[in-house]
Amino acid sequence: MAESEEVRSACVRLSGLISEAFVKLEMRKDVYEKLVQYEKEVTKNKHYLTRELRRCLSHLILKGRRNGISSRILVDKLFGSIDVVSPFHVMLQALS
Repeated sequence: MAESEEVRSACVRLSGLISEAFVKLEMRKDVYEKLVQYEKEVTKNKHYLTRELRRCLSHLILKGRRNGISSRILVDKLFGSIDVVSPFHVMLQALS
Protein backbone atom coordinates (compact mmCIF):
# COMPACT_ATOMS: atom_id res chain seq x y z
CA MET A 1 0.00 0.00 0.00
CA ALA A 2 1.32 3.42 -0.92
CA GLU A 3 2.11 5.92 1.83
CA SER A 4 0.92 8.89 -0.19
CA GLU A 5 -2.77 9.80 0.05
CA GLU A 6 -2.68 11.07 -3.55
CA VAL A 7 -1.37 7.76 -4.88
CA ARG A 8 -3.97 5.76 -2.95
CA SER A 9 -6.85 7.94 -4.16
CA ALA A 10 -5.54 7.78 -7.74
CA CYS A 11 -5.44 3.97 -7.47
CA VAL A 12 -9.01 3.88 -6.20
CA ARG A 13 -10.18 6.12 -9.08
CA LEU A 14 -8.28 4.02 -11.63
CA SER A 15 -9.70 0.81 -10.21
CA GLY A 16 -13.21 2.25 -10.55
CA LEU A 17 -12.57 3.28 -14.16
CA ILE A 18 -11.24 -0.18 -15.03
CA SER A 19 -14.25 -1.86 -13.44
CA GLU A 20 -16.59 0.46 -15.31
CA ALA A 21 -14.85 -0.30 -18.63
CA PHE A 22 -15.12 -4.07 -18.05
CA VAL A 23 -18.83 -3.77 -17.26
CA LYS A 24 -19.40 -1.82 -20.49
CA LEU A 25 -17.45 -4.40 -22.51
CA GLU A 26 -19.35 -7.30 -20.97
CA MET A 27 -22.68 -5.78 -22.02
CA ARG A 28 -21.78 -5.22 -25.69
CA LYS A 29 -23.45 -7.55 -28.16
CA ASP A 30 -20.64 -7.30 -30.69
CA VAL A 31 -18.07 -8.43 -28.13
CA TYR A 32 -20.29 -11.35 -27.10
CA GLU A 33 -20.82 -12.38 -30.73
CA LYS A 34 -17.06 -12.29 -31.41
CA LEU A 35 -16.39 -14.47 -28.35
CA VAL A 36 -18.97 -17.03 -29.48
CA GLN A 37 -17.59 -16.94 -33.02
CA TYR A 38 -14.04 -17.44 -31.73
CA GLU A 39 -15.12 -20.37 -29.56
CA LYS A 40 -16.74 -22.04 -32.59
CA GLU A 41 -13.64 -21.42 -34.70
CA VAL A 42 -11.35 -22.86 -32.04
CA THR A 43 -13.53 -25.95 -31.71
CA LYS A 44 -13.97 -26.42 -35.46
CA ASN A 45 -10.32 -25.97 -36.43
CA LYS A 46 -8.99 -27.81 -33.39
CA HIS A 47 -6.85 -24.82 -32.33
CA TYR A 48 -4.98 -25.42 -29.13
CA LEU A 49 -5.92 -23.32 -26.12
CA THR A 50 -4.62 -23.91 -22.66
CA ARG A 51 -7.17 -25.12 -20.13
CA GLU A 52 -6.99 -21.73 -18.45
CA LEU A 53 -7.73 -19.84 -21.68
CA ARG A 54 -10.56 -22.24 -22.57
CA ARG A 55 -12.07 -21.76 -19.10
CA CYS A 56 -11.74 -17.99 -19.40
CA LEU A 57 -13.46 -17.97 -22.81
CA SER A 58 -16.28 -20.18 -21.53
CA HIS A 59 -16.65 -17.97 -18.47
CA LEU A 60 -16.96 -14.80 -20.59
CA ILE A 61 -19.58 -16.40 -22.83
CA LEU A 62 -21.53 -17.72 -19.86
CA LYS A 63 -21.41 -14.28 -18.26
CA GLY A 64 -22.87 -12.80 -21.45
CA ARG A 65 -25.69 -15.34 -21.41
CA ARG A 66 -26.42 -14.57 -17.77
CA ASN A 67 -26.54 -10.86 -18.58
CA GLY A 68 -29.18 -11.60 -21.23
CA ILE A 69 -27.07 -10.64 -24.22
CA SER A 70 -27.81 -13.87 -26.12
CA SER A 71 -31.58 -13.42 -25.71
CA ARG A 72 -31.35 -9.78 -26.83
CA ILE A 73 -29.50 -10.89 -29.96
CA LEU A 74 -32.20 -13.48 -30.67
CA VAL A 75 -35.00 -10.95 -30.19
CA ASP A 76 -33.21 -8.41 -32.38
CA LYS A 77 -32.78 -11.01 -35.14
CA LEU A 78 -36.42 -12.10 -34.93
CA PHE A 79 -38.17 -8.77 -34.45
CA GLY A 80 -35.61 -6.04 -35.00
CA SER A 81 -34.52 -3.69 -32.27
CA ILE A 82 -37.15 -3.39 -29.54
CA ASP A 83 -37.19 -0.22 -27.49
CA VAL A 84 -40.17 -1.21 -25.35
CA VAL A 85 -39.94 -4.20 -23.05
CA SER A 86 -42.50 -6.73 -24.24
CA PRO A 87 -43.75 -9.76 -22.29
CA PHE A 88 -42.04 -11.99 -24.88
CA HIS A 89 -38.71 -10.21 -24.26
CA VAL A 90 -39.09 -10.63 -20.48
CA MET A 91 -39.88 -14.32 -20.95
CA LEU A 92 -36.77 -14.83 -23.12
CA GLN A 93 -34.58 -13.13 -20.53
CA ALA A 94 -36.03 -15.33 -17.80
CA LEU A 95 -35.24 -18.46 -19.82
CA SER A 96 -31.62 -17.53 -20.50
